[in-house]
Amino acid sequence: MAAHPSKTKVVVRKLPPMLAEEGFRAATDKVLAQLPTSWFAYCPGKVSAKHVIFSRAYINFVSPEGVVAFKAAFDGHVFVGSRGNQYRCSVEYAPYQKTPQPTKKKDRRDGTIASDPDYVDFCKQLEEGPVSLPSASAQLEAQERKSGAVGDGGGDRAPV
Repeated sequence: MAAHPSKTKVVVRKLPPMLAEEGFRAATDKVLAQLPTSWFAYCPGKVSAKHVIFSRAYINFVSPEGVVAFKAAFDGHVFVGSRGNQYRCSVEYAPYQKTPQPTKKKDRRDGTIASDPDYVDFCKQLEEGPVSLPSASAQLEAQERKSGAVGDGGGDRAPV
């Protein structure tokens, strides 16, 4: 059986709901400057009439020692909210230890529009400019000639 990789991703919970990401980064700058991290995500909270959703931050450290040092330095840190309320944050292991990977897959259609026949026809039509149609009176005369030529000359008779 393969050994489980050590846990390196933590979640900082119970942050003030109106705390911006810049405020959190400013508070943790001194601690995080000394510890190498590979990934960071911040989820802002919100306040509604019914309940409060706290902000939270996810941090992935390069080594498990960074997790221990961050928890020792920052667990229980007190933040003061915009209304003077005090919020004591908690640092815990994240329940899901994976981090999102950047997508490396290139779209195969990327850069192929110049060879698309519909696009080439569209560009030709744009270069040619608008096609002017005959005037309404000329179209009406052409339609009358066409309907007169189709009939046998007796326009008074009803079709049988």
